[in-house]
Amino acid sequence: MQEINAQDSPRRWEWITLGAVIAVGLALRVYQLNAPLWFDEIVTVVEFVRAPFAQIAADYSTFNNHLFYSLQAKAATLLFGEAPWSVRLPAMLFGMGSIWLTWRIARRASTPAVALLAAALMAGSYHHIWFSQNARGYTELMFWSLAAYAVFSESFGSKSITRWSVFAACLAAAMYTHLTAAFFIAALGLTYCGMLAARWLFPAAAPASLQAPSDRWAQWAPMLGFVGGGVLTLILCAPALPQMTALVSAVDETSALDVMKEYQNPLWTLLEGLRTLGGGDPLIMFAAPLALVFMGLGAVRIWRREPAFVLVSILQVPVTLAALSAASMRIWPRFFFTELAFAFVLMACGALVVAEIVARFVKPLTPRLAFGLGAAAMVVASLVLAARNYAAPKQDFPGPIALLQRLGAPAQAVGAVGWGFVPYDIYFDTGWRSVEAAPDVAQLSNPETGLRWVVVAFPARAFREHPDVARLLESDFEEIAYFPGTLGDGGIFVFESKKAAARDGVNAPRP
Repeated sequence: MQEINAQDSPRRWEWITLGAVIAVGLALRVYQLNAPLWFDEIVTVVEFVRAPFAQIAADYSTFNNHLFYSLQAKAATLLFGEAPWSVRLPAMLFGMGSIWLTWRIARRASTPAVALLAAALMAGSYHHIWFSQNARGYTELMFWSLAAYAVFSESFGSKSITRWSVFAACLAAAMYTHLTAAFFIAALGLTYCGMLAARWLFPAAAPASLQAPSDRWAQWAPMLGFVGGGVLTLILCAPALPQMTALVSAVDETSALDVMKEYQNPLWTLLEGLRTLGGGDPLIMFAAPLALVFMGLGAVRIWRREPAFVLVSILQVPVTLAALSAASMRIWPRFFFTELAFAFVLMACGALVVAEIVARFVKPLTPRLAFGLGAAAMVVASLVLAARNYAAPKQDFPGPIALLQRLGAPAQAVGAVGWGFVPYDIYFDTGWRSVEAAPDVAQLSNPETGLRWVVVAFPARAFREHPDVARLLESDFEEIAYFPGTLGDGGIFVFESKKAAARDGVNAPRP
């Protein structure tokens, strides 16, 4: 397939196709944007979005405050009123922007067809749709990171202060959104150092595109962006810096007390990523290695044109793993979210390489046709997986409320376990009681004065943190409802006391 120079203006067919991709991506992200909020979103709304702007900017008592995002969500609720869709609006908009940026950086690194396929995979990605409908800063983090890379790759060799000031602003915006931006910035910084080293140490062997520019000022101009980005970050974070420093310093202590130790294991991160990617389908064990092959082939092809892209793609993962492991932090799959854009570009380019190979052996096929058929299959598969996003809310906290209202359950007869109590208390104001430990077990076991219904959110964590409660629920209570969620461990159980039901001679109907 013919490669078009990255500097060439997109042709009319590219703009039309890109417009269609963006339109489909927008539709997929607007649909069910107003679905119920999950735990972290609820805490964000109650503790930060409802606070004054100055308080939001100065409060870093928890990592749950994605500072830049919280300020934008606050502005959105002032404009449109508080609703799930309005607090998620910035996430959706930055998600749409990151689709466009994926196309832009892919077009520079490969061909127009590859760029359009990468954008289409992003538009139909289950994970990207999920986070575009999540009132958190992850799509914004991706947007600013991709924007920083786009400026870096397009400006390397330039002495323009304006360009590198824009680069600095993108880095600072990423850091102000989420501190894990530091991992991407470190990968980009290592790439920059590698480009300088290639120029100085191996001037003859290094690919021309990897070499640093010969002009001394042009070589060091990117440092203006890195240093400027750091200074801007300190200025933006100044009101919250004391709390930020204390919170980061205490990570090791809080992680040591976490009952979910597997969250700090990179293997768990990998398996959880595969689970959410494939929805439990065993075919993912075949598809994942195949995707890695495609990405490897794509990396080899892109290296010839833009080695910096490959270096950043590869370095993000070990840098993030090393930093999180050193800090004993939970290694959530979402901390690798920005890598998704680079993975789709590599995968799309790998599909092009495979199409060229197939066309050599299957004579009726041309590389263009083979690539088109493969691209169509990849996009369809992506959309099939994306349908899971709409099968359930992230967490269905309103579900148990509606069920218990239908059953006529008085508030004082309902309890919620552990973390699951928080949303029902601070957001839904149900008046339910908190169930935590041994004294509550005694209360639960008394059919006369105890609780008749118990709601359990985050069941894996709740049952591990409160084993005495778990044992009593298993022996003296009956599960009457389960509300699934797309979030990992996001399901919510509702239990009813067998003794209380027998006393009243009534069995609660199942929903």
